[in-house]
Amino acid sequence: MNDGFNRLKEQLVNDYFTPNIKAEVTFDTLLTPYIVGIVKAALGCKVEGDLVLVAKELSVNDEADSDGDKGDNEETTPIPNENVANDKKNSNGNRGNKVDYVLADNNFIYLVELKTTESSISDEQIDIYKSVITKENSSEPNFGTVFGQRLINILCKEKTGFKKFLIEEKDGVKKEILQDDEKCGDNTLRRIWNAICENRDNLNPRENQKSLENLKEKVEENEESEDSEEGKNCKIAKMLIKRYGWARKKYYSSRKYLLSLGMIIDYLDNPKNSLCNKPIKLVYIEPRKSKSDDKIPGDVIELVDNSCLKEKSEEGDELAECLVAAFEAIFQDG
Repeated sequence: MNDGFNRLKEQLVNDYFTPNIKAEVTFDTLLTPYIVGIVKAALGCKVEGDLVLVAKELSVNDEADSDGDKGDNEETTPIPNENVANDKKNSNGNRGNKVDYVLADNNFIYLVELKTTESSISDEQIDIYKSVITKENSSEPNFGTVFGQRLINILCKEKTGFKKFLIEEKDGVKKEILQDDEKCGDNTLRRIWNAICENRDNLNPRENQKSLENLKEKVEENEESEDSEEGKNCKIAKMLIKRYGWARKKYYSSRKYLLSLGMIIDYLDNPKNSLCNKPIKLVYIEPRKSKSDDKIPGDVIELVDNSCLKEKSEEGDELAECLVAAFEAIFQDG
């Protein structure tokens, strides 16, 4: 492991023990390239077919706004969670409203929640997850009724500016896409994505034509690039968010959910994949299993000693080696 990764390991360990730093946020990012392997290594034969990362940080609550930001004259409804009530990221209302990772195999959706301390596993959050995982001998809730519809609700807020584009004319009658579909399905998500992308030149009226042409060229270059494993729709969304500065503008922060939709459409672009009709399971990832695991309505995975990270480390993956070393330094007994 080179000097840079050694310094990163030391900083991860120091930050974990530093007050007011939420280590889960940092580890969430660093574990993303390995999350599929971590879950698959632990669940084994429970995974049916290919396991894929579909999206991150999807809202579990109807009132959730993109980053906990309050738009002009708009309020968010916080989910009560005494363990994070004083967390800066929760002060605006809804850090606890998001699921860390959403994975899918041939038959199920897996909500994967990362926890680095036992104290962050709250009864309130578990009750929320109990309400959204698919009931035994039932087909609901499913991805469409929980996440698809809530993602659309956020994208269709007045302040995003997307809603005006979600109008289709059918037999001479103009209807909103959402009025035409009784329930959110895969095709609903595709239609909304296409409607927004077809009108992307109009998303910022202050842009001049030359700027828009330059943006199109950059998007096309990104679509053709083979330097990343990202799908073309994810690249388009990221380019739009970056070009128009939506990540920096509080009022338009909900537009960042276009990236989540882009990732979902990339998944659905594979004709073998479906999403909205799939039942939901819950997976918690913890440093080590604990007594509180009995109340979790799903599988619990130990992060320390996970075979995926250890194998990647032994193969020379320096980030994996860094994470293994950090977890051992933080969570080893004594």
